[in-house]
Amino acid sequence: MNNIFRICLICLLTSGLVGQERDFSHTLWGGARDALRWYNTWVASIDGAGSVICGGSRFGAHAVMVCNSAVRIELLADDSDVFRVLLAVPAGSSADELSRHYSLVNAAKPVKLALEIPVREIKRYVTNRAISQRAFEVAHQIVASSWPANARATFQYPMIAASDPLYHVYRVVDGDVVGIFELRVRDGIVEGDIYRIIDREHDNMPLKYNDIARRPSAWYRVVRK
Repeated sequence: MNNIFRICLICLLTSGLVGQERDFSHTLWGGARDALRWYNTWVASIDGAGSVICGGSRFGAHAVMVCNSAVRIELLADDSDVFRVLLAVPAGSSADELSRHYSLVNAAKPVKLALEIPVREIKRYVTNRAISQRAFEVAHQIVASSWPANARATFQYPMIAASDPLYHVYRVVDGDVVGIFELRVRDGIVEGDIYRIIDREHDNMPLKYNDIARRPSAWYRVVRK
């Protein structure tokens, strides 16, 4: 990103013109903002003031970035250059390392990316009960069809924001979170099947999971089987 574009974008943000929640929602910048906003709420806190700096590369439709050397996000563009978030996880590699890796498996020539996202935009997370209900209805069908009918567990379905790109269903047994089903969300609608299973066995549980699991306001519905 050149300096002129970055300065113009920061000016728009500080003037309030991007105060409309959906204005940038399907751009690369908006996708990165939504990924970091969700990550800050559901995975690990993004602390500090000012801005989060993201750097990485775009390989055709696929964009890979590392933000503040802590968060890895991946996005995919459709034919209209509308972006959706594929992944938001702790960064295990630097942006340069990820770019080198994807250069080996992707024929598209990499284009360098640099984004700057105000922390106040990332901290702006407002849940919506109607959207949470709609997401629950779809997610519960997906989880119920994937889980053995005779297997005992409690499933916690979250209160979500309209901007959420991902959706976590907690699986609790005897009061302990033993796994999380990750699904994808687009415009408040859960899509597809279970995308990723997170559990202790793979040591990839979110840093916040214990606190979130015990916070009643985080959950739209708790279903016991």
